[in-house]
Amino acid sequence: MEHGTFLIVSFNLTTQTYEYRNRLTRQHLVQPRIGQATPQYKWGAERITTENAASYPELTDVMRHIDRDMETDLIVEYMKGDGVNG
Repeated sequence: MEHGTFLIVSFNLTTQTYEYRNRLTRQHLVQPRIGQATPQYKWGAERITTENAASYPELTDVMRHIDRDMETDLIVEYMKGDGVNG
């Protein structure tokens, strides 16, 4: 498997449907195996609503935001594992 990005793009989802699709996708991502190993994934999500749509006029804007969030998550996990952050 190579590096890649998988997007769920859907128009006008309810909060419940958005959360359900994310949960279902996470559940299915643990199924692929490479030998005895389960691939590791970075996970990012952003629900675009009428309230925040102006912040993301282009796909590149939302992808930049998601990438920053994932990088922050990785740093926090690293710090936790290193005993730096608790």
